[in-house]
Amino acid sequence: MSEFDLDISNGHEWNYRPLLYTVILLIVTFFLWSGLSRIDQQVRAQGRIIPSGQSKLVQHLEGGIVDQILVREGQRVEKGQPLFQIRNQGASSELEGNRIAMKALDIRALRLESERLGEKEFTLAEEDRKGGLAEIATNEERLFESRMQSQEEKRGVFEERENQKTLKLEDLKQQLGNLRAERKIAQDKLNINEKLRRSGAVSESRYLDSKSEVSNFDTRIGSIEKMIPITRAELEEIRKQKAELDERLKMEVLDEISKVELDRQKLQEKLKADLDQVQRTALYAPVKGLVNKIHINTEGGVIGPGAILAEIIPLDDNLIVEARMNTKDRGLVWNGLPASVKITAYDSSIYGTLKGSITEISADSLRDDSGAVFYRVKIALDPESVKGFEPIYPGMTVEANILSGKISVLRAIFKPLLRVSQNALREP
Repeated sequence: MSEFDLDISNGHEWNYRPLLYTVILLIVTFFLWSGLSRIDQQVRAQGRIIPSGQSKLVQHLEGGIVDQILVREGQRVEKGQPLFQIRNQGASSELEGNRIAMKALDIRALRLESERLGEKEFTLAEEDRKGGLAEIATNEERLFESRMQSQEEKRGVFEERENQKTLKLEDLKQQLGNLRAERKIAQDKLNINEKLRRSGAVSESRYLDSKSEVSNFDTRIGSIEKMIPITRAELEEIRKQKAELDERLKMEVLDEISKVELDRQKLQEKLKADLDQVQRTALYAPVKGLVNKIHINTEGGVIGPGAILAEIIPLDDNLIVEARMNTKDRGLVWNGLPASVKITAYDSSIYGTLKGSITEISADSLRDDSGAVFYRVKIALDPESVKGFEPIYPGMTVEANILSGKISVLRAIFKPLLRVSQNALREP
C-alpha cells in the first residue's frame, strides 16, 4: 500500500489547488506580458556593399603608346596616384616643330625691329642659329640686306633727283643774281646814252640798242624768276616723295611687326596646348578607390584617342547596401525604415553592426538567372556608423535586418502557428 493510499485511508486528501493556481497565474502572467511587451519586427535581406557613385573611368584624351602599367586589378589607389605612363610621339614632334616656328618668329621680329630703327646691319648671334635655325637665320639676314639694298636704291634715285633740282635751283639763283647785276650796268649805260642823245652826242640807234639790251635783261630775269618757284616746288615734291618712301617702309615694317606679334600669340596658345598634351604622359587616379578593371595589359601597346584604360570604384563616396528582399515582405517595408547591417566578413559579436536606412525599393519585382523573384532594396549606411569600422570594400556580402515596426511577443509566437494552420486548412 502506497503513502497516498495511506493518506486517503487515514482521511488525509492531497491539496493540489495551490499548484494549480500557481500554474494558472504563471500562464495568465505570461499571456499578459507577451501581449503587452513589444519587440522589433525584422525583415531579412541579403546583398552586398556598393559605392553610391558610379565607377570612374580612366581615359587618355589623345592616345599613344603605353610605356608602363603601374597598378593591378584590385589595388587600392589614392587620388592623384599615377596609374599609367603614356607616350605620344606625334605630340612631341608637333611641340618641337612649333618651338622652332616660335624661334623663327622671334628672329623675324628682331629683323623687323632693326629695319624700323633704320640700322645698316643685321647679324644674329650664334645662339640664334642653333637647333635647326641656321637656315632660318641666314634667310632673315639675306632678306634684311635685300630690303635695305632695295630701299637704298629707291632712296638713291630720289636723292639724285633732289641733288639735280638743288643744283638747278642754285644755278637759277646764280643766274638771277648775275642778270640783275648786268641789267644794272645796262640800265646805267642806258641812262648815260639817254643824256647824250639829248645833247646829240649819241645817235638814236645807239640809244635804242641800250634800251633793247635793258629790255632783254628784264625778259631773262622774269623768265628765271618764274622758273625758281617751279624748281623749288619740284624739289619739295622730290623731298616729300623721299620722306614718303621712308614712311611707307616704316608702315610696312610696323604692319609686319603686328602680324608677327599676332602669330606669336596664336602660336603661344598652341605651344601651351602642345606642352599640356606632351606632359599628359602620366594618367592619374581621379579619386581614391579600388582598381576594378584594367582594359589594357600590354606595355608597349597602342591606345586610341579617348580609350578607356581602367575603371576605379570610389572609396570616398558614401557606401550603400544593395540587397534582395523576399516578395512576401514587400508590404512591411518602405523608404526611410531603419536597418541593421552585418558584414559577413567580420564577426558581428566582435565588430558589431552598421546602421542604415532604406533609400530605394525597386518599383517591381525582379527575377535572377535562377528564376528567383525578389525586390531590390538599397540601404544607405550611416557615415558615423561606418567611421572607425574595419575596412569596408565594395563587393563585401552583408545580411540586413530591416526594422519594419513593433509587434507583441504573443503575436511573434503565434504568427508561425497561424501561418501553418492557415496553410493546413486549405484544400489540396
